[in-house]
Amino acid sequence: MIRFLLFVLLSWLVSPATAQKFYDLQFVRGDIKYDCLMVYYNPENCYMRVRFISGSRKRTLGHINYKSVAGITSLGEKYLCMVADTSVRTIEGDMVDVKQLEKMKFLWIQKPGDTSLGPFLANEDSGFNNRNPVLNYTQIKPDHLRGFGYLRNFFYEDEQEYADLDNLLLTMEGGLMQSSGNNHGSIKTPVLYFIMMANTLDPKIGISCKSDLDKMHLEFKTISSLMGIDFKPILLSGTSLSRPKLLAQLQRIRPDSGDIVIFSYSGHGSRWPDQEDKYPFMDLWVKPPFNTNPATAKEVKEVKQTVLNNSMSYAEVNKIILGYKAYLKIVLGDLCNSSIGVPKPIYDESYSIDKSRSFDDLILRSLRKLKMLFGETTGNIVSVAASPDEKASGNADGGYFTTSFVEALRMEVCDPKSEGSWTHIIEETLKKAANYRQKAQSRNHTGKEISGTMIESKADQAFEVQTGLKKINLKNL
Repeated sequence: MIRFLLFVLLSWLVSPATAQKFYDLQFVRGDIKYDCLMVYYNPENCYMRVRFISGSRKRTLGHINYKSVAGITSLGEKYLCMVADTSVRTIEGDMVDVKQLEKMKFLWIQKPGDTSLGPFLANEDSGFNNRNPVLNYTQIKPDHLRGFGYLRNFFYEDEQEYADLDNLLLTMEGGLMQSSGNNHGSIKTPVLYFIMMANTLDPKIGISCKSDLDKMHLEFKTISSLMGIDFKPILLSGTSLSRPKLLAQLQRIRPDSGDIVIFSYSGHGSRWPDQEDKYPFMDLWVKPPFNTNPATAKEVKEVKQTVLNNSMSYAEVNKIILGYKAYLKIVLGDLCNSSIGVPKPIYDESYSIDKSRSFDDLILRSLRKLKMLFGETTGNIVSVAASPDEKASGNADGGYFTTSFVEALRMEVCDPKSEGSWTHIIEETLKKAANYRQKAQSRNHTGKEISGTMIESKADQAFEVQTGLKKINLKNL
């Protein structure tokens, strides 16, 4: 129950400067618990979305318009009451139970000393003597409404009310990145450049790479939308997988100092036997454009030159991205780091994300954590799935590294106890990927490539590891 000055409440109800307010409200009536979003504009324009499980066990959502009235109860108490202004509207579920909401009123009672109690859930009697306190009544900040996916608990995205309210919230926030004060010297709307290459046509790993591409694209598109920044995806897959096309895209964009650049790759990778750099090459071809069985020194030299012409090292792509003005630069890779020609394993029957912990479109992302990660951190990150001479792995649902990265990022922005740390996200990514790989091999004693056996049995060959690499150079603003 909330105790406050009634004249303060009344001033809210008539003040144009603070017209739009939002409240989370919960109450119980009979055996049913109701979750509500109250959207308050002025005394004559207020509505509530009410969500509950009806008596017939249907998920039910209703819309009620309210107006505010003031008066005196039969006990001589001054009150302020919100009453239904029009008939309720059933958005989904049980129309009969929604209709009952018309009788519900929300009441504040003035006490001696100009303090007040409320809100109460009041029944229809004129004296307002039969009243019960609500379970919760909390004002919500506009950025929390959008940042936690809160609105989608009460609206469908094709509703006009959803579009109107979402636009209002964006206007009130003034754009999250701009209003935070961290525009990094840029006065334009910040841009998140998302560049991803995926070897979707490969007969062995194409399905896995396509899954990686889809989940990463959706994740950063959603984050950009929640933060009110522009999202510019550059997706190279299928026949677009090539070094010239990647270079052309990297040279075309001009990220500003207020922008973010994220690069990700899912496909084959390799390294030379005498390579000193720990990070792998991206093999940017569907079919090897060279003789896979060179017999002479000349043929070996030609193969090496052809490979160099059709691949790109992580050192090279990272150098290009570090040259951008963007304040946050992230380079990721789900690829092998083993000698060239060694195939990436795909398990026929392998461990994947625990379905009970998977996330859908309504994931409750903390806007504050997103601001910490994407708005208040500057620097660069490079991380790949495999250390030198290791092979990355996955299944049809995606590579273990990419799957783990998305899961770690989501957990970081959902867990109230998290620090909002990129370092923790990358460390968790590598740890989870290694764990998935180990469980994949232990669950099916014969881990296989699609085209051949990789591990004949536990006794025949030790389990392969996937530890990954990371370079993190960040600071908080």
